[in-house]
Amino acid sequence: MLKWADIKDKQVKRNTPVLSDLPEFVNRLKPGDIIVTKPSDRSSGDAGGIFAPIISAVTGSPWVHTSVYVGGGKVTHLYSGVTDKSRGSLKDMRVRTQSLKSVSRLGNDFLALRPKVDEKAKQEAVKRINSLKGTPVDVIGFLRAGFLPGKRNKELKRPDEVICTGATAFAYPDIDWRKGKSSLYTRAVDFVKNRKVKEIAAYDPVKTASRILQRCNFWGVEDAV
Repeated sequence: MLKWADIKDKQVKRNTPVLSDLPEFVNRLKPGDIIVTKPSDRSSGDAGGIFAPIISAVTGSPWVHTSVYVGGGKVTHLYSGVTDKSRGSLKDMRVRTQSLKSVSRLGNDFLALRPKVDEKAKQEAVKRINSLKGTPVDVIGFLRAGFLPGKRNKELKRPDEVICTGATAFAYPDIDWRKGKSSLYTRAVDFVKNRKVKEIAAYDPVKTASRILQRCNFWGVEDAV
């Protein structure tokens, strides 16, 4: 079901389909696709968590969080592993795998990007981001992404700490995501604007807020592995 609502003009390309049906969106995905996320007017939890307003203010873009689709309806990304019975904290943030269905319960908008690389590179990307599972958040990294990203290192080693966009960039070390700057401090907007990706589809869900959603935040409800 196509829908032109919360995702505004210029946030996606003119020919990018905007869907309100999650299964239809998922059916268009392939392992290795990058999903960028932004809060919407009906979000019960902000994409990007407490950093979302800062990220948007610094980058001038609504897109604030990224993940990599790893197949089977799941993404691997940085979040705190919150469940419907407890709330996590900043110190609980780790790279984890979560079902896209549970991420979608928060009412945020998605945009799927497909890197213009061969299938082998996409398969390797899934392996690389999954190799980061358990890696904790780099709190200072959010500031570095905004102001001091440093120079690009083509030999991108496994980081001890990471931000969500850095984890996504780690999956594709051969792509210069930020024009000569360190990939570990890439911003969500850098993925959207990069010519090495193609927009596949956007997801802008129907308003289905409930009391359960009101209690949740972006960083997940169950399904963490």
